[in-house]
Amino acid sequence: MVEKLKKYLGIDFGSKRIGLALADEKNRIATPFEVYENGDDVIGKIIDLCLEENIVKIIVGIPLNFKMKKTQQSFEVEKFIQELQGAVSCPIETENEIFTSKISERGKNKKIDSSSAALILQSWLDKKR
Repeated sequence: MVEKLKKYLGIDFGSKRIGLALADEKNRIATPFEVYENGDDVIGKIIDLCLEENIVKIIVGIPLNFKMKKTQQSFEVEKFIQELQGAVSCPIETENEIFTSKISERGKNKKIDSSSAALILQSWLDKKR
């Protein structure tokens, strides 16, 4: 039996869409994966993805201002994290997401939300090396 590789999932939470990114098999490079519409079934979709991809840790972008203080959106993200943590068995960490959407937009990428998730995850991966 072949053991599935353990992976990390990056999430860029938004009130309308949730961007997702996955780390490569060596957990060194984050790539955009998918964008889910934020709705009633989004937690279930994330649970399914975690099981399919053998996710062992989730990294969620949290918006902080220039003074590294929480914003109103930060509290929305924290609410989402609490709901997600109650549904998944793997740990969840946060990473400051300052500028990720602007950087993604600069690349004129149609999947801005998943690109932002990849930037969030890549930032976290780089800090762990």
